[in-house]
Amino acid sequence: RERGLARCQGEHPPEQYEFKVLTKTGQARWVELRASPIELEGSPAVLATLFDITNRKHAEEELRRSERNKTVLNHIAGIFLAVPDDEMYEQVLAVVQEALESKFGLFGFLAENGDLVIPSMSQEVWTQCRVPGKSVVFPPASWGESLWGSAIREKRAFRSDGPFHTPEGHIRISHFLVAPVVFGSQTIGLLSVANDRHGFTEEDQGLLESIAAYVSPILHARIERDRN
Repeated sequence: RERGLARCQGEHPPEQYEFKVLTKTGQARWVELRASPIELEGSPAVLATLFDITNRKHAEEELRRSERNKTVLNHIAGIFLAVPDDEMYEQVLAVVQEALESKFGLFGFLAENGDLVIPSMSQEVWTQCRVPGKSVVFPPASWGESLWGSAIREKRAFRSDGPFHTPEGHIRISHFLVAPVVFGSQTIGLLSVANDRHGFTEEDQGLLESIAAYVSPILHARIERDRN
């Protein structure tokens, strides 16, 4: 309305706007408003036309998401190709944390005896953790009812905003997202991030699941190579 009045008064605000509206049923829709100055019965007026552009917006968002995912996966592929094992886990995790805007994270693998080994645990986690006898090796008996234990056992991703029950001295966790790395019918690794600013979304979970699926055959090949 204010822009329409400004146009009638000779000002020249933009003629096209995009914004969200709520329908009577509470559904959010994207609309495009096109405004043109006209003369109505000798007086200046504005002709406004609304177009529903929800489908276009969804397509643009899907394209943006696809391009972001492709960039992340290409970056990870380059790390697997060029980086030695002792640096690979940490560098892959850094890419994942940046993509998901996460303060903390981990990327590990399942040893032959079933222990979860986390060579990548972010330095900030290791520095701030005050749990007695802390280690990067976690036997199945230590998983308890943790989300990462559930992800390994159930072979599916989990996300939560808490509350979290952590051991004394553990870093504070506000948001948590974890995805197992599954090869065939077995969980061979784990990717997890924690403490982004606003809580993880379904889109974030989808990206982490895509990354886990992408690294699965590469991680499996590296683990088998090391075992042989």
